[in-house]
Amino acid sequence: MCFAFVGLFLNIVDSLVKPFLTVISLPLTIITLGIFQLVVNSFMLELASYLSVNLLGAGISIASFGSAFMGSILVSIMRSILDSVARN
Repeated sequence: MCFAFVGLFLNIVDSLVKPFLTVISLPLTIITLGIFQLVVNSFMLELASYLSVNLLGAGISIASFGSAFMGSILVSIMRSILDSVARN
């Protein structure tokens, strides 16, 4: 059940907060050739975790920014795989 709450909050954060942060961080994203987007994704994952644990009392707790960064890399890989499968 906790993964469902995190997924719900991740979807909410991705649709409301991420576009704003993406526009603000656009110069850094261009300079780093898109790698800075992983940092933005890490913040979104950390925010979704924080909201799910503190608002609903259920969810996953992310220990550090490094863990969130590795999680964002895994989420990016999974999204790429699912996009390629959905196209076929």
